Amino acid sequence: MAFADPLISPEELAGLIGTPGLKVLAVDCVVPSRDRLAHARYLSAHVPGARFFDIDAASDPESTLPHMLATPEHFERYVRSFGINEGDHIVIYDDVGMMLSPRGWWMFRAMGHDRVQVLDGGFPAWLAAGLRTETGEPAPVDAGDFHARSVPALVRSAEQVASAAARGEMVVDVRSAERFAGNAAEPWPGRVSGRIPGSHNLPNTDLIDAASKRMLPADALRQRFAGVGIDARPVVCSCGSGVTACILALALERAGTSGGWAVYDGSWAEWGLPESGRPVVTGSDG
Repeated sequence: MAFADPLISPEELAGLIGTPGLKVLAVDCVVPSRDRLAHARYLSAHVPGARFFDIDAASDPESTLPHMLATPEHFERYVRSFGINEGDHIVIYDDVGMMLSPRGWWMFRAMGHDRVQVLDGGFPAWLAAGLRTETGEPAPVDAGDFHARSVPALVRSAEQVASAAARGEMVVDVRSAERFAGNAAEPWPGRVSGRIPGSHNLPNTDLIDAASKRMLPADALRQRFAGVGIDARPVVCSCGSGVTACILALALERAGTSGGWAVYDGSWAEWGLPESGRPVVTGSDG
């Protein structure tokens, strides 16, 4: 069963360190705004017992799109290499705060593992709380018995997004207002600028407290949702490449919205390919 709150505070996690069945993962992936030094930073300091989890390595190796969800078999092999078992409590964090870790949370949820939480505020919040860190690589572990099983309800394809309105679903894009309007170049090379017709904009930065890096409380999230018309309809979360869309999914889960949610895995990295011929809208209206 999923946790009542998909986030865990640094203090709560610190109290659980050393508990049997707890697995902590420091996640990273390749996105245009990231450097390639995340692993070096992990080696220099990380949450005690945490292992470095590469989202791209856990993703579909055959896809030409960035970090697309892999087959259950591929994901299972990668996750087992961390010694993760079927009933383990997994906590995921990143060194930004709340940018990459929600994607890791969603990957586990989409692979049928509900006992997963995100460290609220990530490693910056852990450090701000003055909590203990470790350095270097952890000791090797035996393979776990984690079992992955696809949960299609949490994933949307381009074809499903194209028919979202007809199926009563609302597409919400968490890219910046400038990218949503088509007034800023896309960081993924070769993509056109603009948005999916009929989609709504709620920048992921509106869901996070800029100072603490923590997610807003549930009541404040509901206010943000109401401001863009999120209601009882299911929400399809979209972004540039399916990473920050998961911030919205995490926020919807935290706020307990009734309509449910799913993530458009390909997001704009797929929809915005000129050769796709998919419709694109620009400007501030529509």
